[in-house]
Formats: sequence, C-alpha cells, structure tokens
Amino acid sequence: ESINNGRFHPNGVQYGANVYVPRWGISDNTTSTNYMYNAAGGSWTNSTLAVSDFYFLAQDSGGTFYGGYRPGSGLRHHVYYSTDPTNSGSWTGPTAVGQSDSDITALVPYRDLMLVCKSDGLYTINSSGTVVDLDGGFFQQNFRHDDNFRNAINFQGRVLLPLGEGGMYELDSSENLTDISF
Repeated sequence: ESINNGRFHPNGVQYGANVYVPRWGISDNTTSTNYMYNAAGGSWTNSTLAVSDFYFLAQDSGGTFYGGYRPGSGLRHHVYYSTDPTNSGSWTGPTAVGQSDSDITALVPYRDLMLVCKSDGLYTINSSGTVVDLDGGFFQQNFRHDDNFRNAINFQGRVLLPLGEGGMYELDSSENLTDISF
C-alpha cells in the first residue's frame, strides 16, 4: 500500500492508541526511511525522531516498545526501546545484540522480554537493555543462515522458530529449545 509516497512493511504493531509501521520510499524497497503511526481512524504521522529507521517493531508484555534496524544496514544488530515512540517521545539505545555481521530477522514478544531473532541465534532483551544469548551459540555453530527465524511467532506461549534451511524449533516459556521438524 502506498501512502505519502512510501510503502509499508507488513509488520505493523499496535502500541497504546496507535498502530506503527516501518515505511520506505517507493523507489527503494529495502531502505527504511522512517516509521509512521496512526490513531484509529486518524491520519498517518511520519516519525520525526532522530531514531526512526526501523524494519522491525514489537511490544513486550510490560509495555515497552522495541525497534530493530533494517537488514544490511550498519546498525543491523542494534535494538532501541521506548515507552513513547510518538514524535513527542524518545528512544533509548542503541543496544548491540549478537554479532555485528548478523541481521535481525524478527522481534517476538517472549514472556516479559523481547526475543531478538537473528541469523546467528536467539537473544532476549529487557526494558533496561540487558541482552542474554539464549541459545549459547548453538545456532551460530550449527545452523547459521540469513533466513533463520523469519516469520517467527509466539503461539500459545511457545515461540515457533523456522530455520532458513528448513526445519523448525520451538522455544517454550522455560527457555527449552526443541527441534519440532518433521
């Protein structure tokens, strides 16, 4: 969909009274230019905050909103967080997550944390910016792939994690990873 001479990434997320979506120019489908937000039935507002070049947006259960940088950018392994991402608010960060040469492929709410899925593994970040390597390098050593965990989703308290080469893992609420490939 084109609004204000831009295109939207399909991972819009509701936070408070607004819906937030990453946006980029029509001529370039890979370079996010900012994000936009919209109150129900209202007009779209471009973010004018200095930090707004996000490809992934998500909210944790504690009310913190997260933004992850676009794949391939110089900050592709950084996450920012906010409790007011409107133009009158601000972002905290950047917080480096995982290896600098590894793209963020998804942000998924997980318990009271945010699960940061990357091509090199799984990490959590909390609202204070503390990052934990959840898989201890398991995916980095055994299954590193540019498409790991794309379209990961939290379903009934378990996170379904598709692997880039095929197969799937499940992460339960006790941080147990299980191969559920067929």
